Amino acid sequence: MLQVVLNGGVTGLEAARQHLAWVDGVMIGRAAYQDPYLLAPADMVIFGDPGPLPTRQAVLQDYLGYAEAQLARGVRFTA
Repeated sequence: MLQVVLNGGVTGLEAARQHLAWVDGVMIGRAAYQDPYLLAPADMVIFGDPGPLPTRQAVLQDYLGYAEAQLARGVRFTA
């Protein structure tokens, strides 16, 4: 089965939601890189999840735990 995934030029979740009417997947790269919190409401916008939107602080706390676990495993962070 052929899957079509749009990769490039998608700048927000509303645009991604509209594209998903025609394609199987959408990648948001540069926009998320420049503003990682852009993805926080993704479950709400794309999947209709009514759950509460995580705060920026909660996202950062979760990432800190992830980063610490990766460092403990010996994974190197590079820029």
